[in-house]
Amino acid sequence: PDFENSPILIVESESSFYAPYNHCTTKYLQQAGVTVDYVRMQDQGFPGGGHMFMAELDSDEVARVAFEWIQTNVSE
Repeated sequence: PDFENSPILIVESESSFYAPYNHCTTKYLQQAGVTVDYVRMQDQGFPGGGHMFMAELDSDEVARVAFEWIQTNVSE
């Protein structure tokens, strides 16, 4: 896949098992020339949360963050 021309969003919840190394994945992709935005939901005012966003009580907020990012960063 051509990731260099595809914007990527990494959304992290505080309690996800990926949380300890999502920043590493982000840096790796950036070093490879990929446009990556890294959003930590705890920085958006939604602490806690697990890996399965769709099952969380704040799933609508996660969807809002992703939807707004898509509107801004993905062209038709």
